[in-house]
This record gives sequence, structure tokens and C-alpha cells, in this order.
Amino acid sequence: MDTDKIIDILGIVDLSVQQELPPLPENAFESHIYKNNINDSKGDARFRQYNARGWSFQATYLEKSSAGNNYFADDGKHLFIIGEVFARNDASIPAKKLTAEEITKLYGSDGDDFVNKIKGNFCLVMLIEDVDNLCRFRNECRVYNSRFGISPLYYAVENSRFIFSTSMSAVANHLSTEPELDAAGIAELAIFNYPIGRRTYFKKVKMLKPAEYIRIDEENAKSYIYWDVRSLYESTMYSSKEALEKGSEIFYKTVNQLAPSKACVSFTSGFDSRAILSVLDKKQDEYLCYSFGISTSMNVTIPQRMSQKLGFHYCPIVLNGTYERMFDNYAMQALMLSDCLSTLERANYPYAFQHMSDFSSVFLTGIFGSELLRTFQNVGNMVSPGFARMNSAPDMKEELARIIVDPETTLYFSPDTLRNATPELVADVEDTIIDRFGAMSPDRRFYMFLLTEALRKYFGAEVHMERLYGTNRFPFLDDEFVEFLFSAPFAGVYSRTLNPTIKNRYQSQYFYAYIIKKYKPELLKFPTDHGYSPADVISPLSLMLVGPKHLRSRYKRKKTGYREFLTEEWTGKLYRNKLFKEKESSSPAYDRLLTSTMEYDLNTEKWKEQRLDFSKAASLKLYIEEVINNKPMVEIKAINHID
Repeated sequence: MDTDKIIDILGIVDLSVQQELPPLPENAFESHIYKNNINDSKGDARFRQYNARGWSFQATYLEKSSAGNNYFADDGKHLFIIGEVFARNDASIPAKKLTAEEITKLYGSDGDDFVNKIKGNFCLVMLIEDVDNLCRFRNECRVYNSRFGISPLYYAVENSRFIFSTSMSAVANHLSTEPELDAAGIAELAIFNYPIGRRTYFKKVKMLKPAEYIRIDEENAKSYIYWDVRSLYESTMYSSKEALEKGSEIFYKTVNQLAPSKACVSFTSGFDSRAILSVLDKKQDEYLCYSFGISTSMNVTIPQRMSQKLGFHYCPIVLNGTYERMFDNYAMQALMLSDCLSTLERANYPYAFQHMSDFSSVFLTGIFGSELLRTFQNVGNMVSPGFARMNSAPDMKEELARIIVDPETTLYFSPDTLRNATPELVADVEDTIIDRFGAMSPDRRFYMFLLTEALRKYFGAEVHMERLYGTNRFPFLDDEFVEFLFSAPFAGVYSRTLNPTIKNRYQSQYFYAYIIKKYKPELLKFPTDHGYSPADVISPLSLMLVGPKHLRSRYKRKKTGYREFLTEEWTGKLYRNKLFKEKESSSPAYDRLLTSTMEYDLNTEKWKEQRLDFSKAASLKLYIEEVINNKPMVEIKAINHID
């Protein structure tokens, strides 16, 4: 089964080998994510809980199948695959999805260099139990993160214990002392929309960095970065003609390597999903197209119209009354399953994936395409205005100091929290951004930040919250396709970021149109949500066609008050029901995190003017209340049958 994977894991390792660890409780996952439906005696649960034990460790994990391909033990080595690992096309092994046994053998032959032969969205945890010449146990733990580190893995090194999990709250709740909030992580949420680098919302709890390899034994923990993202800018450039042809071939191969026998395929109103559909080498009954939005959203009406004319199997996820009635449940799923890397607003993702998962547990999506292939245009959720402002400043540290005391930054977050965390915040910015990318131009530094922080924190939250219902595979961030992008002169990574030229905006869309024309030209003529079609982009008179149509579309949207989602209506009801109910806080530090302005703005509806800032603060409040009260986080309903 090529879609099996570990959904969640919790492991505790005793590196001192003083005594055998007791087994983790059978309900280990109930305390931090799930309330029920982990195991089912009738065999109809979507995933099952397994336990792995050695002398020095205990691990419990949920796996989507009983194939056992994600854990392997041999000669004192225990390997867990969290996520999915594929062999690179240029490796000396067959290009396919790899099992834990195959990776263990690869490690045996190549040592740590094996990471250069693999790709995918994964974390690998290897526990090594050994005996030295004096018959003393020597334990070691090695953890490898994928190059872009999209799905998070959290860990803590506490005395002689190493704790790791796919859940931040699970690690925090298994520390030897009560988890303590990290003011610097919360300050970074206020400024950057998420903690940066390894930092999380809890002291002692860390998140793996992209391309990070950590080695932990009884004496110390060392971290290494095995691949430098800056090397992408050293790529040899193709001519535009070469890049179009080579890139289309790579994309065709990548998409079809990731597509199992049946797949759900995202089909929106834009270019990314249309490019995936054009190269997908499958019969139409082997994939199901989907998109979501309110009934009048172009992300529903455009693919619906195209599917009717072209015969695609299409399922719109209309965010109607049913979604509104169940919004609170799915909003809390989005919040807790992402460990507050996402806000409550993104409830549509678990809702959509659950409804589609009866067809297939693999989803092909176009995420990362617009962010890397096209000129970046998403300052707000993914990249905060604070980072954009700091990145463009002559002196980033001076600008950061101004941002920290800016009233707009401290609108809902306590000014004292930000000021007190300043030394740690500055140190994180230096380590994560300035020391690595400070010498680059602002445009290149921006894309390096995207690849090492913004994309994994924003889309990683989405991918992580969807894991209950399906696996999100995203060909635009395939390692080898990203390497190609840095050799393509038309890619967004070579454009001006926040002030793009007209040429910047449209030259990358030419690549999409080229792919569509080459593989499925019948998709060319239909307009996108930009008002123009891929056929317009490759026309000899492209700018004369694209420009007026785009402006006309923008004018029509503004005049009609066009909306894709009813976010304020959905979240407003939740905020009023949950935010300021009487609750006893078990953390005095928590009470000082946010300002009283929140409750006033909620009562006066003023919060809608600062919706993104309010959503961050409200989501943090509800997340921490759930964690510190140690309650079951989310009730998961209607788990579907396994494939």
C-alpha cells in the first residue's frame, strides 16, 4: 500500500540507560489530540495504534495501515518514518517510495550521506542501542528532517531524556515539570505570525529546522544542517526555451510519481491546479477533482463549469449551512492539530479532506506553486507585514526594535510580553535570518525566508491538520522540481518580490500555459480567477489581452463585493461563544499575554478591522486554555474506513 504512513507519534528515550522505561499508556494520544476513534475492535478505524519498545525507549504511534512499513528494528537500530520518503530520481536506487527497512539498509551502506539520496516530506527518528567493549549500554538518537521540513516534529532534551512527537502539546505534557510558556515564541507570533527557527510556545520544547540532523546521546546534543538552501542560488541557469522544455518534463514525472492508483486532485480557478491536471497521466475515473468556497466563489464556479464541459469528475465542497453549523468543531481541529501554527479560520481544510477521503487518502494540491513559481503576493498570513518591513530596511535589527514597540504590533499582545522577550527575539532573528541571509539582496533574502520559515509554518500547519483524513502531496515543492526552479530565469525566485514589474507578474504564468498547451490544450481557453485564460498568456498579444481582462475582473469584484469565504461570520460566532467564558486559568503567566482590548473589540465588532491580528491572539488564547487544562483537545467524528 503506497499511501500508508505514521499519522502521529510520541516517543520517550532514556539516554542514560539506568532502567527500563515503563510502557506508555494505551490512551497516550487521547491526552493531547484525540478523544476517541483511535482503535476499533471491528477493524474499521482509519488508523491503528502501535507500540515499539527497546530497553531504553518507549514509542507509541498511529499508522494508517497495518503494513508496518514505517517502523523497522534490526540489530539494536530502531527507525521510524514520520511522513513519506521517496528516492531521488538521480540516486543510485530505484525512484519509489521507501520503507523503513530500505532506509535502514541505505543508512548501513552510506552512513549519514543517505539523506542525499532521498526526498519528500518526512522526519526520520533512529534510535541506536549499543554495547561497548566493557559491556556498557550506549544509547544514541539521530533525527533527520527533510530539506524543507514542512510537517513539524517537536522534541525536548531534558536531563537524560529525549522526548519527540508530532504534537507540540504532547511533548510539553510529558516534561517532568509543568510546561512553561515561552514569551519569545508568543512575541514572534505577534510579529511574524509564528515562532521562528526552533522556538515554540513552550520553553524546553523545540521544533526541528529544515534539513536539520540532530544527534543526541547521554553527554550532549549536537545539531547539523546537512543541506544549505543558499546553494540553490548557485544553480546553472537554463535559457528560457531550455527551461520550458526541461521543466515541463520534470513536472510531468514528478506529478505522476506522487499520484497513487486513485487520488483527489485540487482543482481551483487558478493556474497551479490546472497545470497538475494537464500532466496527470490517469483515466478520469481514477481521480476526483475538488475545490471549496461559498457557492458563488470562482474557486467553485470556474472548475465546476470546466468539469461539466470536459467530463471531469468534480466534487465541490460548498461551505454552506452544514459547514456553518459544524464550523466550531472543524475550527478547533485546525487549531489543535496544527498546534496553533494555524488559526481557527482555516477550518475548511479538515472539513474538505474528511469529505473527500472516502474516494482516496492521497490529495494532490498546487500549494507552493504560486509562492515559488510566480511573483509572491501574499503579505498578511504567510509573510507578516512586520517581516516584509524588516526585510526591506537598511538595518534589520534597528527596524525590528521599532516594530517591537509599534502600537500596531502590540494591539492584542501585551507590550510587556514583547519588550521582555526582546533579547531572545533578536537572537532568533540573528540566527534564523541575519546570520544566514543578511548579506543577500532583500529579494533573495525574502525567498530564503520563504523556503526556511514562511512556507513550512503556513502550509505545514495545513498539511499537518489534514493528516487525519489524508496525505497532502505537493509536486511544486518536490526537491528536484525546486532545484529546477532556481535554474529557470522566469521563476518567481528571480523576480522582484513586493514591487514586481509587469514582466515579473506574467512571465512565470507562461510556464503554466506552456505545460497546459503541451499536455492538455483543452484547458487553455477557460478563464482563471484573474479574468484571463492561459491561452491569453501565450498569445503573441498577451499583455494587450491580459491587462484589460485583469483590470476588468478586479473592477467587477470590487463593485459586486465579491467574497470567496464568509470568514467574519463564521469566526465571529465562535469567538462570542468561546473566547471570554469564565474559566479558571492554571497559568498566571498566561493572563498577562494578551490585552483587554480584545474583549472590547469583540463586543463592538471592531475586531473585523484587524481580523488577522485578532485571529492570531484569539487562536493562541483558546489553544493554551486547552493545553494547560490538559483536556482532550479535539473530538474527531466519523472516522472513515481504511482504503
